[in-house]
Amino acid sequence: MANMELIEAKTLASATSSVTFTSIPQTYTDLKISVSGRTTSGIGGSGELGTISFSFGSTSYTYSDRFLGGNGTAPYSSANSVVATSTPIYWVNGSGSTASTFASVNIDIPNYTLNNAKSFSYEATPEYNDSTLRMMLGGISTTKTDPVTEIILTAGQTAFAQHTTFYLYGISNVTSTAKATGGIVSSDETYWYHMFPYSGTFTPTAAISADVLCIAGGGGSSFDRSGGGGAGGLLYSASQSLTTQAYTITIGSGGAGAPTNTTGSSGGNSTVTGSGFTTLTAVGGGYGAQGGQNGANGGSGGGSGTGGTGTAGQGNNGGTGGSAAPNYGAGAGGGAGAVGDNGTSTFGGNGGNGVNTYSSWANATQTGVNGYYAGGGGGGTYQGGTAGAGGLGGGGNAGAPSGNNTGTPGARNTGGGAGGSSTQTNGAVGAAGGSGLVIIRYAK
Repeated sequence: MANMELIEAKTLASATSSVTFTSIPQTYTDLKISVSGRTTSGIGGSGELGTISFSFGSTSYTYSDRFLGGNGTAPYSSANSVVATSTPIYWVNGSGSTASTFASVNIDIPNYTLNNAKSFSYEATPEYNDSTLRMMLGGISTTKTDPVTEIILTAGQTAFAQHTTFYLYGISNVTSTAKATGGIVSSDETYWYHMFPYSGTFTPTAAISADVLCIAGGGGSSFDRSGGGGAGGLLYSASQSLTTQAYTITIGSGGAGAPTNTTGSSGGNSTVTGSGFTTLTAVGGGYGAQGGQNGANGGSGGGSGTGGTGTAGQGNNGGTGGSAAPNYGAGAGGGAGAVGDNGTSTFGGNGGNGVNTYSSWANATQTGVNGYYAGGGGGGTYQGGTAGAGGLGGGGNAGAPSGNNTGTPGARNTGGGAGGSSTQTNGAVGAAGGSGLVIIRYAK
C-alpha cells in the first residue's frame, strides 16, 4: 500500500509572486503538489482566469505539453514544445472571478529521484459561482534528467492572492510505521500526526493514547460595513484511550459570505465521534453582521454593532461597533485567544488573535498561519475610515473603504473568521470564513 506524507505546506499571509520548495527529500518515489490558488490579476478583459508557471529551477529545459480543456460546453486541445525555464499550468481563478473563490490544482511528478527524463501531469478546476465550468488536464515531458531538488511555482499574473495554499507530498511504497490510518500523516521526533483538512475516518491499528485538536469553521461576513466573522471554536483533549475501531472526523466548513443586502453565515461545527469516546464538538464561529446589527454567537462571536458571544472554553466574544452611526467602524470577530476589538467612529476593530499553544503541531503538519490557529476577522468601516486587520491565525482583513472593499476570507483549515466588508459604494459583499481542522497525535 502506498504511503503519502506531507513534506511541506505554505499558506500565504499576503500576496506573493512565487513559492519555492527546496531541499526536497530523495526518500520517496513520487511527488504530489496540491494548490488552492487565486491570482491578483487575470487574463483578458474580465480578468477571470490566471495561470501558474511551473519550474524545476532556474535552468532551461525543453517542455513539451499536451492538454485537453473545457470552457463551458466547448472542449479544446493543444500541443506545444518550447525551451524555457518554466511552463504554464492552466487555469486558476483571477482577480475578475467571484470574490473569495479559489481554483483546485493537483500536480503529480513520478520517479523524481531517477536519472531519466522528468515528466509531470496536472488537473486544474477553477471555482465559479456561475454556470460556466472550466477544466484543464495536461501532461508535460521535459529534458531534465537529474533528480528533482527544487520546484518553483510562480503566478502568471502579478501575484498569488492572500490565503493561497500549497502542499507538497511525498509518495512511497514503503509501509509507514504509524499506528493508525486516516488523514494526512506526518511526524516529528516524538509523535505521529494525522491531519484532517477534510472529513474522514481515523482507525488505530493498535490501542493508543492520543491527543486531539479540533477546530471548527470560521464565521463569514455580511454586506455593508460588516463586522468580522468569529473564529471557529478550538478544543483540545489530551490522553484519549483509542481502540482498534473507526472514529469519524467531520470538518466544519467556513461560513458563507453574504451577497448583496443579506447576512453571512456562521461556520460549521467540527466533530470527532466513536464508540466509547466522548464526542468532541467544536462550535462554528459566529457570522459578522451588517452594520448596526448583532454579530452571531458561536465558537467565537462575530462582530458588528453588538458583538456575538463566544463559547466558553473554545473562543471569545466579538467586538462592538463605534457609536457615531451610521459612519462607524464595525466590531471585529473574536479569536480563540482574544476578544475582537471594538470599532470606533472611524476605525474597524482588529480581529481577536488565535492561539499558538499548538505551534509544534503546526510545524509538524505544516498547518496554521505562523504557528497560530483560529483568528477572528477584522471589522469593516465607512468610507474615509480605516479597516480592521485580521487576527493572528487565519483571520481575514476587512475590505479597504475605497476600491474593492470586500474583506478577505479566513484562511482555509485554520478556523479563521472572514474580514468584514466596508462601505457598499462599490458593491462590497461578504467574505467566507476559513474551514476547520482536526489533528490527532500519539507517541511513536
